[in-house]
Amino acid sequence: MDSGTTSTTRFRKKLTIFAVGILALALCPCSMMLVACGSGGSDWTRMYRGKGHYPLSVWGSSPTDVFAVGEPGTILRYDGTTWSKMDSGTTALLFDVWGTSPSDVFAVGDTILHYDGSTWSRMEIATVAIERVKLSGVWGTSSSDVFAVGSIRNDDWSLEGAVLHYDGTTWSRMEIATVVLDHLSRLSGVWGTSSSDVFAIGKGISRYSITRTILHYDGTTWSTMDSGVTSLLSDVWGTSASDVFAVGDEGTILHYDGSTWTVMDSGTTAELFDVWGSSSHDVFAVGGRNTILHYDGSKWSTMSSGTTNLTLYGVWGSSPSDVFVVGWPWFGPEAGFILHYAG
Repeated sequence: MDSGTTSTTRFRKKLTIFAVGILALALCPCSMMLVACGSGGSDWTRMYRGKGHYPLSVWGSSPTDVFAVGEPGTILRYDGTTWSKMDSGTTALLFDVWGTSPSDVFAVGDTILHYDGSTWSRMEIATVAIERVKLSGVWGTSSSDVFAVGSIRNDDWSLEGAVLHYDGTTWSRMEIATVVLDHLSRLSGVWGTSSSDVFAIGKGISRYSITRTILHYDGTTWSTMDSGVTSLLSDVWGTSASDVFAVGDEGTILHYDGSTWTVMDSGTTAELFDVWGSSSHDVFAVGGRNTILHYDGSKWSTMSSGTTNLTLYGVWGSSPSDVFVVGWPWFGPEAGFILHYAG
C-alpha cells in the first residue's frame, strides 16, 4: 500500500460517499453495523472489530499465531482464540508485516519494528534517517535476508523508490540503476522465491512512463520488467518463479509465467490492494468496495464478504480453510475489522 495516500485517501473517500452513505442508512439501517442487510449468506465471518485500530496488513507463522498491523501504530495478535493488542511502542503508521517465526517478525511503514518474541523494538537504517523512509512492503527468505520496499524523501521533498535489505545485523539501501530510478517514485509490494529471484511492485507514477512498474532482482542487479499495463500496482505474490500474481488499480490482475506478464480477467473495477494464496489454484485478492476475489486455477470469481462498506487492505492464510482479511470502513463507526474464511 502506498504510504503517501493512506490517511488522505481514507478521508477523501469518506467525503465523497457521505451522501450515498446517508441514503444507504435510510434504506438499510444495519449497514452502520457493517453487516450485510437481509438474510443473505456470506463466505466470510467477522472475528474482530476494534475501535481506534485500523489494520492494513496481516501475516502469521501458524493458525494460532497471527499478526495484524496498521495505524496508529496498531499491532494485534491472534492466539487461535482471541485477538489482543500488543504494545508497539509507536504511533507510526505500519503498512506491512512478515516474519520467519513467532519470535522473528518485522513490521514496516513510517518506521521499522522487530519483534523478538517478547518486545517490539525500532530498527535503524544505515546511511538513511528513518524519518525519511516510507515503507509499504516487507518479505524475506530468512531472518538474515529481508527486503523492504517503499520510498525515501529527498531534500527537495520529492519521493524516490527504494529497496532496503537486512542481513541479520544492518538495514542498508540497495543500489538501483539510475535508469530505473528515473522511472520510479515509490514501491509498494515485494515477494520472491529466493534471494536471487525477487519481485518488487511500483505504486507511484513514474517520471516518464507508468508502464515500468515491476522490478526484478536476480541476486546481483535490480532491473525493470514490462508489465504491459498503465495501471498502478499494489502487491505481488506467487507460488514459484513461473507463477506470480500482481494486483492494482481498476481491478487489474497480472500473471507472470516465467517469461511474460499477462492481464487476467478479474471481473471487477475495484482497486485491489493485496494478494495471497495457498497454491496456484487457490488465490485470494482483496480491495475496495468490500471486494474479495478468489482464483481456482481457471477463473477469478467474487466472494461475499458479508460487509457493506469496508475497504479491505490485507489478506493472508495458513491454509485454504484458514484465511484472514483486514480492513476498515469507508464511513460510519471508526473501527477496524478482521474477517475470517473457514473454507
